[in-house]
Amino acid sequence: MLALAGAATALPAAASGTAPTCTVEQAQLGLCVIEVEDEVEQPGAPGGGSGGGVPQPQVCRYGLQQVPCVDAEGRTWSAGGQCYVGAALDTVVGGAFTPELTQAEFDERTAGGQRPYECLAPDWVIPMRITYIWADGPPPVDPRVVAEQAIARLQVEAVEIGMAPHTLSEDPDSLGLVGLPVHMWAEAPGASTVGPTSATASAGAVTVTATARLDRVVWSMGDGTSVTCTGPGTPYDPARGAAPSPDCGHRYTTTSAGRPSDAFTVTATSYWVVDWVGGGQSGQVTFDLSSSDQVRIGESQVVITRGG
Repeated sequence: MLALAGAATALPAAASGTAPTCTVEQAQLGLCVIEVEDEVEQPGAPGGGSGGGVPQPQVCRYGLQQVPCVDAEGRTWSAGGQCYVGAALDTVVGGAFTPELTQAEFDERTAGGQRPYECLAPDWVIPMRITYIWADGPPPVDPRVVAEQAIARLQVEAVEIGMAPHTLSEDPDSLGLVGLPVHMWAEAPGASTVGPTSATASAGAVTVTATARLDRVVWSMGDGTSVTCTGPGTPYDPARGAAPSPDCGHRYTTTSAGRPSDAFTVTATSYWVVDWVGGGQSGQVTFDLSSSDQVRIGESQVVITRGG
């Protein structure tokens, strides 16, 4: 149960179905105290994500207006309080809050295990006084919201294309031949291009770690075919001669003549899987990143001569 003192705007109906009303003027004068309940999704509940699965995108609303679920200062949104929950108050601060937080109320409620937290509406501006909410322990934080922050911090990028024959960006004069093996690989693979790599985010008492790993790379070869490779591929070794790639290769059956730049455009699409865990929940999301280059493929000519 959260108690919101002096809300800056009218709030939508609380979980109990009661429709509280509080005008801006009343709030500024400290004439209203509204009791609301936050609906907190418990681990293991339907849709709670305790067994994994793709978390649904969070939508946070301030009245009818959609707002970020985490503000620029890292504060999380309270749907019941209709505000961003800020720092806990350790002592009574006179003149800063609406209505005034009395020492008697502070002592009584903190003795009962509650603490007041700053409650900042999206349109809060100085010098408007800040409202506050009471909570039994730290205010609830949705782990899925924190997971989105952790995923946003992941340092991942598309693979840099490595090929034999060389791509045109590496060697503008490179020319492969129809029928010969083509090797594909991720150039200089690292944590940011093939994983695994992790990032962590925290809000309140909830800390979430997201770990990204490369699931596969799908190579669109520009000739209407695609090749799926489950790893980064193996760089070409001249000692292999005309042997095919051991794990990621292709053979062109037509030339690239007549295409733009007389070359095939090759696109490598990396498909990533991100597993996150924290706050008693877990989940999984997927995304993809792409990079492109060109390769020129010619056709060998056989010249037959007859002796005179």
